[in-house]
Amino acid sequence: MIRKIFIGIELPFYIKKTLERKIARWEDLPVLWTEKDNLHITLLFLGFVNEENILEICRQTQAVAMETTLFDIDFDFIIAEPMPTKNNKIIQLVGQPNVDLKRLQENLEKRFFSRVERKKEFRPHITLGRIKRKKWLALKEIPVIKEKMKISVPVENIVVYESVSEKGKRKYWPLNSTPLKT
Repeated sequence: MIRKIFIGIELPFYIKKTLERKIARWEDLPVLWTEKDNLHITLLFLGFVNEENILEICRQTQAVAMETTLFDIDFDFIIAEPMPTKNNKIIQLVGQPNVDLKRLQENLEKRFFSRVERKKEFRPHITLGRIKRKKWLALKEIPVIKEKMKISVPVENIVVYESVSEKGKRKYWPLNSTPLKT
């Protein structure tokens, strides 16, 4: 069986609730909003993986976590940002580049891909929603979304997730969560 797998950082419940309240202000916009339980920070997308490889993915992720100390990620703005490869936009909470986060992501890439080719600096972000392009462009006045939102996310563990479609909705199920080194 093939499963769609990625590695990420689960957000604490209180941050998910804060973001859910923020999103509610814009719920009338033509946006496919991320459900509260799906909010996370993606570190590495592994794609479609044979089920028999998942245990090894969890082991390798655990090895990286055991080499990584706890840290925080600071976020600054909610913005609507063009996606480079698509004709749509996402609304996201964007943070400042973070040395610890960059190191964690590079260590994961090295574990799974043996080398790292980083063309630009990795900026942490949390996808809050995906704009429905046609309906967005049909609005009488296209909203500009750029709002300050200072929030700090403690990174205490990393999670191997499975992405599944249930009743037409995307769900991210944690398969394994590993605490970072204290």
